[in-house]
Amino acid sequence: MRNRIIYPALCLMLSVVSSNAQKLYTLEECRTLALENSAKMKNSRFEVEVAKQTSKEAFTNYFPNVSAVGAIFKASEGMAQMDMALPVPGIPPLSMEMLKKGKTAG
Repeated sequence: MRNRIIYPALCLMLSVVSSNAQKLYTLEECRTLALENSAKMKNSRFEVEVAKQTSKEAFTNYFPNVSAVGAIFKASEGMAQMDMALPVPGIPPLSMEMLKKGKTAG
C-alpha cells in the first residue's frame, strides 16, 4: 500500500519540477529566434554583403588606371665596347662605346 502512494507522488513531484525548469516562449520570441538561427537567413545576409562589395569593386573600376615607369643611368665607361678592324690596310681599328648614359620612360 505504501508503494502505491509513494510512486505516484514521486512522479507528480518530478513532473512539476521539470515543468518549472522549462522557459515559456511567446510567439514573437519564437519568430525572432527562428529568424536569427535560420541558415537561409544567414546565407541571404552573406549574399547581400557580397553584392555590396561587388558594387564597390565595379565603382573603383570605373576610374582609369594610370601607371608610370622611368629609369636614368650613367656609366663611367661604356657598357658595350667594341673594336672593329676594317680589312683596309692603313686604317686604324675603330672603337665604339655604347650605353654610357641613357634615359627611358614609360
